[in-house]
Amino acid sequence: MKMPKEVIHMVRTCPEDGVSRNGFKWPDEGYVECPDWDPDPVCGGGLHGCLYGEGESNLLNWNQGAIWRLVAVEPDEVVYLGGKVKVPRAWVIYSGTREKITSRMAELYPDKVVIGVTLSAGDSRSATAGDRGSAAAGYRGTAVAGNHGTATAGYRGVATAGNHGVATAGYRGSATAGKGGIVVAGKGGTAKAGKGGIVVAGDHGVAKAGKGGCLIIKRYDGSRYRAHVAYVGEGGIKADVAYQLDKDGNFVEA
Repeated sequence: MKMPKEVIHMVRTCPEDGVSRNGFKWPDEGYVECPDWDPDPVCGGGLHGCLYGEGESNLLNWNQGAIWRLVAVEPDEVVYLGGKVKVPRAWVIYSGTREKITSRMAELYPDKVVIGVTLSAGDSRSATAGDRGSAAAGYRGTAVAGNHGTATAGYRGVATAGNHGVATAGYRGSATAGKGGIVVAGKGGTAKAGKGGIVVAGDHGVAKAGKGGCLIIKRYDGSRYRAHVAYVGEGGIKADVAYQLDKDGNFVEA
């Protein structure tokens, strides 16, 4: 079916095999139609995605190797579901990596907050997104996202996400997330999470988590890198106290 002249775009993600829920196979390019279309504003019965690249970040596949797609849809066929949309048919413009798809979406809709887009305008660049949004900044940038958000900052950047969010900062950067968040900081970085959070820090990194949290620090033992794990409340590990590894791989207060 030929793509109409007037279209708008959404972002769709899939696992590496391109198969979504219920075994539906998305093409890498071209026309695609939902076999069980239901126009009611409920989840299911349609081709789902994030219109203009906006919506809830937790609806997208953030796994390494996931396929991101730039998809054209007819404006009058869009059914809004809150944080996502569905349509009966669509045209996949192209498929690729998160960086490729989101950067193109940001070019098409510069006034929108595109989930997962990487801003690379240079030093001191900052990105901010609202609740359940996604923010990414380049080298030495600052990224802030709200609850359930995803915040990513480059080398020496600062990334902050709200409760249950994901915050990632590069080498020697600082990453912070609230209750139940997942925090990753690179080599020499500082990672902090609230109650029940999972904190991952690179070689020579510092990690701190709240009550019920988990600390993971990477260390090179002379032959290979190893991940050292500690749990708040066990083995003398205290809540809201910063830890690092000593030369033998033991957790010690930083």
